[in-house]
Amino acid sequence: MKEENGEIVDDCIGAVLGGRSRYLEVLKSCKGIGTFFLTPMWAANWREMIRTAGLSQDPDDITMSKLVFDCVGYKRVARINTGLTYEKEFEDRVREFSTLFDFEVTDLEGTMKFVESCYAKTKTSVLDACA
Repeated sequence: MKEENGEIVDDCIGAVLGGRSRYLEVLKSCKGIGTFFLTPMWAANWREMIRTAGLSQDPDDITMSKLVFDCVGYKRVARINTGLTYEKEFEDRVREFSTLFDFEVTDLEGTMKFVESCYAKTKTSVLDACA
């Protein structure tokens, strides 16, 4: 995904926060407190995502994942409200994650504006190519 200025968005968190500058603003607002960001998709699949990210080979090895989080200084989880409600257990998954890793929960408002814009551009591009 690219922003209006042509720069590539860093990752899915940057996309739902509204782009690179908003992402940087949010990171700076953390004031040095390690913050793990959870979108509904991340929250629903956090165990597998932790394995894929290399924190632990066993997604159920909370001790190892907690050790990694502690070593890098994570103390908080940011629950990002994207406005999408496809994951019905979002709140429960964030609560489970925060409890297991002893993280404080903070809330952030996300936006789908950036993602919707990229989708619309891609759809138009595909339809134009097929015409």
